[in-house]
Amino acid sequence: MRDLLGLPVWLWVVFGLGVLAAGVYYARDLLGQRRARRAIDNVISSVAFEELRNVLVPTGTGEHIHVNYLLLTQRGLLVLDLFDVAGMIFAGEKMEQWSVFGPKRHFTFTNPLPMLYDRMAAVRHFAGDVPVEGRILFSMRGEFPKGRPDVVLRLDALQSSPEFSQFALIQQLLDLLVAIVDKSFFSHICYRFLFSQNSVSTPIVDFG
Repeated sequence: MRDLLGLPVWLWVVFGLGVLAAGVYYARDLLGQRRARRAIDNVISSVAFEELRNVLVPTGTGEHIHVNYLLLTQRGLLVLDLFDVAGMIFAGEKMEQWSVFGPKRHFTFTNPLPMLYDRMAAVRHFAGDVPVEGRILFSMRGEFPKGRPDVVLRLDALQSSPEFSQFALIQQLLDLLVAIVDKSFFSHICYRFLFSQNSVSTPIVDFG
């Protein structure tokens, strides 16, 4: 059969291959987005002992407010708002609109700090004496060429921050321990070298 619904068969084959290629491209893009989001979630989880995602927190006035991430860290409770945007980000504490100059488009969005402070207030309402902090978190795809507010972090800064990361704190303690051991060992070697030059027998002191 040379024709199908009035069109040549080869044209239907080309159309089908095009649809298949588009489907494969869409599936790969979707899979890549899911993997990137999973990697972001894993980094966020690494700084928390426990966490809640996408929860509604009562405000104490009969209403509820959405919280993206609520983490229990070594410092207390941490409220996180995540923004996964690509490009150069221009943000300021008193700017009503923050701007993003991406590789394909430029857009603005409302300063998220007031909403973050509202979320922190809602969490404090039931947290009691537990300290509550908040951060605006951007993924690694964003850059801040003109600086950023103190409560704004990139994903890499969150992971390496000794304020929140348990692994960063452990690494600091290990570095301190290594420095102490190295200093003690160095002192021990110098002591032995200096007194070995004398004919008088000198007891070796263990600095370890």
